[in-house]
Amino acid sequence: MKLLNKNYTQSCAEARNCQAQIFNIDYESDISVYSLSTVATTYQLSIGREGVVDQKDNVNGFQSTVTVWTRT
Repeated sequence: MKLLNKNYTQSCAEARNCQAQIFNIDYESDISVYSLSTVATTYQLSIGREGVVDQKDNVNGFQSTVTVWTRT
């Protein structure tokens, strides 16, 4: 797992990797996510700290947006 960039520079924003993960759920949760937008986060959604939704698949301008994701 990548550590957070703690020097507060903006170079990670271009590479979209200032944070490794932003939204983590456990293996047992049933959850639906609607309209999750992130900036400079490698994985937008993780289960048990393992990335499952990569921002590079959801880029739409400055941010990356997941319209809907469901785990039931």
